[in-house]
Amino acid sequence: MAKALVIVESPNKIKTIKKYLSDDYIVLSSVGHIRDIPSNSSFAPVVKKGTKLPETTKLENAVLKMGINPVNWDGDFQIMEEKRKVVTDLKQVAKTCDTIYLATDLDREGEAIAWHLQEVIGPGKVYKRVIFNEITKSAIKKAFANPIELNMNRVHAQQTRRYLDRIVGFLISPLLIKKAGRGLSAGRVQSVATRLTVEREREIRKFIPTEFWTIEAKSGDFTFALNAIEDKRLTAPTDKTPFYIANEKEAKQHVKNIKNGKALIKSIEVKDTTTSPRAPFTTSTLQQRASTVLGYDVRTTMSIAQFLYESGYITYMRTDSVNISQEARKMAKGYITENFGQEYWDGDRHYSSGNENSQEAHEAIRPTNLDLQLPATSRGAKLYNLIKQQFLSSLMTNAVFQSTSINLDVDNKYALKFSASLLKFAGFQKAFGRNADTLVDITAGFTKGQELSLDKVKCEQNFTSPPNRYTEASLVKELEKRSIGRPSTYASIISTIQERGYVTLENKKFMVQKIAEIVTDSLEVSFPDIMDYDFTAQMEKSLDDIANGEKEWTQELDEFWKKFQLKLIQASLPAEQGGMPEKKQVPTDYECPTCRHHKMALQFSKTGTFLSCAGYDSKEGDKCKASVTLLKAEDLLGAEEAAKQEVKYCPKCNSRLDEFFIDANTKIYICSNVPTCDYTKVEKGDFVAGQTLANFPCDKCGETMQLKFGPFGKYLLCNNCGNTRRVLPSGEVAPPKQEAIEFPEVKCKNGTSYFVLRNSAKGIFLGANNFPRCRETMLAPVSILAQYRDRLPEELHYLAEAPTQDQAGNQTVVRYSTKEKVQYIGSIDPETEKYTKLRLDYIDNQWVETTPLAAEASKEKATASKAKATAKKTTKAKAKAKATAKAKTKTSSKKS
Repeated sequence: MAKALVIVESPNKIKTIKKYLSDDYIVLSSVGHIRDIPSNSSFAPVVKKGTKLPETTKLENAVLKMGINPVNWDGDFQIMEEKRKVVTDLKQVAKTCDTIYLATDLDREGEAIAWHLQEVIGPGKVYKRVIFNEITKSAIKKAFANPIELNMNRVHAQQTRRYLDRIVGFLISPLLIKKAGRGLSAGRVQSVATRLTVEREREIRKFIPTEFWTIEAKSGDFTFALNAIEDKRLTAPTDKTPFYIANEKEAKQHVKNIKNGKALIKSIEVKDTTTSPRAPFTTSTLQQRASTVLGYDVRTTMSIAQFLYESGYITYMRTDSVNISQEARKMAKGYITENFGQEYWDGDRHYSSGNENSQEAHEAIRPTNLDLQLPATSRGAKLYNLIKQQFLSSLMTNAVFQSTSINLDVDNKYALKFSASLLKFAGFQKAFGRNADTLVDITAGFTKGQELSLDKVKCEQNFTSPPNRYTEASLVKELEKRSIGRPSTYASIISTIQERGYVTLENKKFMVQKIAEIVTDSLEVSFPDIMDYDFTAQMEKSLDDIANGEKEWTQELDEFWKKFQLKLIQASLPAEQGGMPEKKQVPTDYECPTCRHHKMALQFSKTGTFLSCAGYDSKEGDKCKASVTLLKAEDLLGAEEAAKQEVKYCPKCNSRLDEFFIDANTKIYICSNVPTCDYTKVEKGDFVAGQTLANFPCDKCGETMQLKFGPFGKYLLCNNCGNTRRVLPSGEVAPPKQEAIEFPEVKCKNGTSYFVLRNSAKGIFLGANNFPRCRETMLAPVSILAQYRDRLPEELHYLAEAPTQDQAGNQTVVRYSTKEKVQYIGSIDPETEKYTKLRLDYIDNQWVETTPLAAEASKEKATASKAKATAKKTTKAKAKAKATAKAKTKTSSKKS
């Protein structure tokens, strides 16, 4: 049998898949996508400078430049620079094979990668598409025994999404930069997600708490809550027909009446209630549960899940289906009956995702083997166990609770209730380690009509709470609820809005930056369709229809482009002609501390709110580029103290005033409705007076440190040795700075200074030993860490164990993700001096590739089959023969 080439997406799958195939198969990886449309395509026509073109022609040329032809929707797909070697190697091996199995992932991205591979390798081969939901022996054997055709509808759906995202991002972003500020960007889905966070922030700002009171009465160990007055049930103030105790005076009168009244038991009820299990995980529900239970952010969850899938532990992790296969049900039945008992098995359960566009042919996320054992403390094990518990519980019986309630009546006016429940039969909760409670008769000693003595009656003041800010989990839930995005895009949406600086994650909640509000308002004015939730959801539905062969992809693009280009032309006009609103400077009364001539103005960027001198654009010889950082109140006072500050409102528009600090003696109030409202107020005072960190000792000399205030907030200073320690927003003192580790063997460019390893808040890096005299710095190469591993503290040893090169031979370095607050491994192309797409994360005590577009993790993981080696030798021999023939031709020409 001739050799067959199998191409998978990730190199991490090669080893596992090769185990299940014979030696007749050569398994290689494309390492993700191999082609993309360029940012500067040759599609665009050459236009002479000064040529005047209609606006529609200019836009068509702009789209052509990004590699998309808006007439027939052809794409100028080019092999990505970092994938040239990967493609060359694949083509060489393909020459020796008659059949090529395209075993890329089963989603639309995987289908598109398979098509690109077929296009690049070219005709003359037998191409077969194989898909599998799990990397197990049975699944692999079944997939290769039943290959299918490439699904071009799914390819077109992926291309449509790619084109739409590129057109919206590439054409709106420059306009945003021009109108609203540098470094801004828009995206077809990211801008809608940003709008969600902005609207939630404004709801919180507008929220006015409503006071309400609750009343409880105690009789022995039993607590009864007041739930009705004169047969009218008490509700929350937010209810459609609210009925509640509004103030202290009213509450105390009710307390007095209950104390003095006669309390009789009106009824006693003991009954069984049941709770049903939830469906097995989809991508979004896994992301949500991992966030709330394990504290993982969305990207970390998906990285670990991908590792588990590629290792053969779980099924495919990008799915919106809750289906469970018959084989999986059979596996679960054996495990449940053996470990819990026959009475816990309920195999007839079937679930519906509730999403009409879900891919029901796929499966939910579940284990491939219920008996696998991973290191108990590893992140992979924790996520695997979460998936396992959810899967098992979804096929188990209901949990049964013994629910008890005792209802009191006081003077035929007040109704109070005691409620309790005990777990009578664990049912599905057994999968989560919970056992049934010991049942007791709570009602013993109570009879209907019995008079009770109320020992204590008390009232408590409450206030309604504003809506919660979005967390990663709740934002994913909201995106799914509104049908915005798909399982494969949630993680990138969440990451993008943070990387663009529109939101920051503080205490696991999204804090909206002012620039996000400005961008959202600008886009809603000029591109209402792009920012519309229903329009975005409908676009997702259209992509699903294209994938299902129910819509023509080019027709969908035609309709979008026809309307979009008109909106874009209109938005490009001056604001007074109906164009996108332009950024306005908001003046303040604060004098520039540098030039002492101009006032300062408010500025907003993706890094935050700050002041800049109004003389920045001056053309009268008094130009001043000074800027001043503004600190949020919680950065100076601490979150708890800042929350106690009196809320102030704008005298112009009655919006809430945001409080910022310029220094220890100056603060500025800014209307939260800025820039629509330009109210600001500067206030002087001693704002750090009384704030101390009593007797905090210096970690170097032991002397007491003094509290100081600088441009980046509070810090501690030792007057004896000069040591400093940062004070965190929480009020806690940051850990001591670690001493630098010296590498005198590694010289700086000046030849005299040498590098030391420093550990900062943003990870490790190499810096000159005599900084600031020599300011040279660089990312820490893994090769240097490996060479001097014995000098590193034990907690950094894992970094020295990473691959020292990527597949292309590029040097690997330690990088840091500010969003995830984690160090990872990347690599640098020496020719371009730019980062490659490589990303390795440390998962389960090993370095794992977690970026689909990354280069292979290391040379050790690169698959060098015999056929590939033979092909390379053949290529070299041909090249040598060609060079020899060329040399002979030249010699012959000279002789003649």
